Amino acid sequence: MPRAVVISWAMKTAILCLALLCALLPAAAARADPMPFAPGEVLRYEVRWAAVPVAETTLSVDRQCPDGIDCWRFRMDIRTNSFADVFYKVRDRIVSVTDAGLTRTLTFDKKQKEGSYERDYTVRYDYAAGQSIYKSVKGTEYILPLADGTLDPLSIYYHFRASAPLSIGQVMTRQVNDGRNAALAEARVVGRETVSVPAGTFETFVVEPDMKNLGGVFKKSKDASMKIWVTADARCLPVKVRSKVAVGWFTAELTQLP
Repeated sequence: MPRAVVISWAMKTAILCLALLCALLPAAAARADPMPFAPGEVLRYEVRWAAVPVAETTLSVDRQCPDGIDCWRFRMDIRTNSFADVFYKVRDRIVSVTDAGLTRTLTFDKKQKEGSYERDYTVRYDYAAGQSIYKSVKGTEYILPLADGTLDPLSIYYHFRASAPLSIGQVMTRQVNDGRNAALAEARVVGRETVSVPAGTFETFVVEPDMKNLGGVFKKSKDASMKIWVTADARCLPVKVRSKVAVGWFTAELTQLP
């Protein structure tokens, strides 16, 4: 298989790895203030394919809300490094806006630039009408049924952090809608471990997402698997993600504390 094709698959899997960091850690109920994060928080992760660094992902929080509403605004940026840019350049940005209680998504925006592929769209969640409306800059539109309390693949990560403490054996589910697909995501807490990453050494819970409903590289990979290490404290910080697919192992690690 040509090296460029392998790298291309690798970059798509790296992106999925970080996206699932957000999307497959759902929780049952948000807790009262204060939240374990605050406006101005920034988390940075390095993504490696085997031992080779290929990308950086940044997660940030603010409350710069549209139309003066009281909300949370979350942003995720994915950027390949200079080495990976030669084979498959990625510049993605995702922005999620939720209500002040972090109980449901209001809007979800995504700008993708991955190799020669580009996509730019917005999803509006209309709870009164019971539907989500996806519109791309190219005119594509999707309308899906919408249940109250639905979250998008980015805000669900912060909802997870704002939920009750984890425990071994706990199974977490939550409805997720990105405008084109809606599904019930599931993850299980399978153990505890001490892990070391560039940001430090942490006591963590180990979370395994259910892979059966995943598409793309995961669906095509026999024995695909993923583990997520989350700090065993009130912050619930994902400090490490590791996934196995047909093209090898991918690891994302937190490089600095907020």
